[in-house]
Amino acid sequence: MSGLTAASDAVVSLMQSVNQLYFTICGILVLFGVLGCAMMESGISRSKNSLVGITKNIAALALSVCLYWLFGAAFSDFSGGNRFIGYSHFAGHGIESREYGEVFFFCTVGGLIIAFVSRAFCERINIIAHLIICGVLSGVVWPIVAHWIWSTNGWLAVGTQTDNGKASFMDDAGSCCIHIVVGVVILVGTRMCDQRFKKGVNSSLIITSVGGIMTIISIFALHIGCRRSISSTDDAGKAEGFEIGIAALNTLAGGTAGCGTVLIVGRLYKQKWDVLGGVNGFLVGQISVAAGVFHFYPGVAFCVGVLGGFSYLLWVQFSKILIDDPLKLLPFISEVVCGVSSRLLL
Repeated sequence: MSGLTAASDAVVSLMQSVNQLYFTICGILVLFGVLGCAMMESGISRSKNSLVGITKNIAALALSVCLYWLFGAAFSDFSGGNRFIGYSHFAGHGIESREYGEVFFFCTVGGLIIAFVSRAFCERINIIAHLIICGVLSGVVWPIVAHWIWSTNGWLAVGTQTDNGKASFMDDAGSCCIHIVVGVVILVGTRMCDQRFKKGVNSSLIITSVGGIMTIISIFALHIGCRRSISSTDDAGKAEGFEIGIAALNTLAGGTAGCGTVLIVGRLYKQKWDVLGGVNGFLVGQISVAAGVFHFYPGVAFCVGVLGGFSYLLWVQFSKILIDDPLKLLPFISEVVCGVSSRLLL
């Protein structure tokens, strides 16, 4: 019996180690998105302001990681708290060693969220104001919304009882708690800010496009990492690790569909290939499938990505009369359209 117990303990330790490695790799790849967003911001800015964009992203990353460790991990608390907010693990108190990988991953997610916001405000907001937004968003707002959706006690996750059974909210990879939250912040912030001065002067589409490709890679890691475990089984008895493959394939299908839609329509409409539009279309397609990335069939994910591409094209035309969106990548419209559509298709 002692031998069986030792073997069982060894298997459990191995499973926990696999999860730690999984979270660590995903978190490192998510950090590529922070660099990618910084490159996109610097590429679209005037040359004299390029360094400011890099500085903002580095400072915001450091602050967001600190605040998530101090407060965000407690407010999000995916295994405790009440229906509205978590209240354990302030400053890492009580976190077990097997949970450090998950905390690291969501620290990097907080940095990516701030990088998304930063590129929309390029050349229109100083570092101090940006850090204040960073503190509120990464330390309070997104952890609380994540608790609503991903915690076992969150009010959206718990759902409500109806005549047809239990109705609950599902968000596989941050469609609501990441992308819609970011989109609302960007929409309100850019509406409050003035137009940029000398838009497009000395900008570099090469740097912006390379940064966009790095961000595309980070979205794959974000979607895969949000599974939060690969070494156990789900409610149906299937290995959770199998869902990583379907998440990666659905993210790829949505991204390629969005990219292809934007490129083809842009070619027919403008009689030229829009490089930045193609990169943005890929990102929008990826974001569009986030709600059900572990549950879609690849064909459904492709259709959702096409919807995301069309919603992006509509947003580009609409944004010209509403706000100054420098990278034409406010995810709010595509998330509202495709997030709702994806949940209807689940």
